[in-house]
Amino acid sequence: MASASSSVSTASYRKPRVKQSTREALVAYLFISPWLIGLVVFWAGPMLASLYFSFTKYTLIKAPVWLGIGNFTRLLTDPLVGISMQVTGTYTLLAVPIGTVAALLIAILLNQKVRGMRIFRTIFYLPSLISGVAVAIVFAWLFNNRFGLIIHCSGCCPRLVSKAPIG
Repeated sequence: MASASSSVSTASYRKPRVKQSTREALVAYLFISPWLIGLVVFWAGPMLASLYFSFTKYTLIKAPVWLGIGNFTRLLTDPLVGISMQVTGTYTLLAVPIGTVAALLIAILLNQKVRGMRIFRTIFYLPSLISGVAVAIVFAWLFNNRFGLIIHCSGCCPRLVSKAPIG
């Protein structure tokens, strides 16, 4: 009898074992938690705030005043809403197919074996590169050791930027 009670008492102090599938699920939730937090903060939160503000009269200066469906009834009775919906629909029905066909034709053109295609591809891709180069040049000017804006402004905060040349 004494041995049976001692085995029960030691078994009650053992750490409960977690199943492998449960552990894997916890690790998976841990890995996707940054994405879930981002989803709530940057998608669901603003969506719910927009839904709330759509039922109020809200300016940035004053607190929101609850109107209920007043905004929506005013929207349905406004004659400009129908015109703007028609213009938006027409634009969408024309711009989406034309843009899709144009993109497809350009993609087909860029994949043809034609003389001078490398030059055409370079010219076509050049605007994507120029913006990055322009940003690099602006930052090089900002951080220039002799006449850069950062060095010029460091007179008020000398510890912020070292005037010693780099390299």
